[in-house]
Amino acid sequence: MTRIDLYLLKGSTFSDQIEFCCRLTEKALPQHPKIFIQTAESIQNEALNSALWDFKAESFLPHIVGQESAGQETANSKTPPPPIIIDTHTIRSTPENKESLLITLCKELPGNYQQFKRLCLIVLNIENDIENARKLYKHIKKQGLEVHIQDMR
Repeated sequence: MTRIDLYLLKGSTFSDQIEFCCRLTEKALPQHPKIFIQTAESIQNEALNSALWDFKAESFLPHIVGQESAGQETANSKTPPPPIIIDTHTIRSTPENKESLLITLCKELPGNYQQFKRLCLIVLNIENDIENARKLYKHIKKQGLEVHIQDMR
């Protein structure tokens, strides 16, 4: 069964969300062979791409933007794609998803979130986003799943 964590951030800015996503990704990387970060728009992809390069001087979080890019890189170079993939599109279903983490910056649940070992929803401290998170919480609970709320406000 998918473990679901709902992170209610103290901050209310775009950069708060990106920074927290980087910290969460770094912490989770040793426990998950793949981390997929689903974004709502391409500006989030660009911000995460930049932030993951610069997050910490002493560490690097290997990543790529776009599932198609990961597939092309693998086909051309015969090397596996990096463990972190950022994309605005729904993550394709693969057997490795059962051990993977899905982090979403979207306001709705990805259609295939139950295929993942863990789902993390990152919610900004904005009333509309919090209200939307309540709706997601109710939807998940109706499905009989447990949600772990991490209230950081």
